[in-house]
Amino acid sequence: MLVIKKRLLKAFSVLILALIVLTITGCDKLKNSISGGIPISDTPFSARMEIDTEDIDFVSNVKRLGMGLWEMEVLEPEAIKGLTIVYDGKSVSSTMNGFTQTQPIENVTDSAVFLQIFRTIDNAISTVDPQGKTVDGKYVLDGEIPTSSFEIIFNPETNAPEEIKLPEAAMQAYISEFQILS
Repeated sequence: MLVIKKRLLKAFSVLILALIVLTITGCDKLKNSISGGIPISDTPFSARMEIDTEDIDFVSNVKRLGMGLWEMEVLEPEAIKGLTIVYDGKSVSSTMNGFTQTQPIENVTDSAVFLQIFRTIDNAISTVDPQGKTVDGKYVLDGEIPTSSFEIIFNPETNAPEEIKLPEAAMQAYISEFQILS
């Protein structure tokens, strides 16, 4: 019995550690072309993201199911591999090793890595008249979220986002395997 309690405590501790690591560190649909709008619209998508921060670097699969509806599964590092985060705009649920914890969004710090990524993309998509610029042949959209300014850089050939920069948050996300979900 003591061994089971120790294993449960260890698993719960890993889940809490993963959450701590991730947290420290007017809506018109937009046009689907570079001219006059950002190259993505309010359409569900999935992508792989390599996220670099001052405190931790990790790789995840991300799904945006709609405005404020997200799923993220951590693939690396090994210590938090399998951590799944579900965000619905009102609460955040995290699951790891069979344990799930749900928090109201008011209890999650604005500087949580996942929340900054989700809010950046939602902000860009919900902007009625986004103003971007072309830099080195790539479309760049900038804006602000509560914790940082941001830039989203789009691939000029595929119109898919390929990089997100949040300078004040010292965070950068490299996006690959971008796919529109049906």
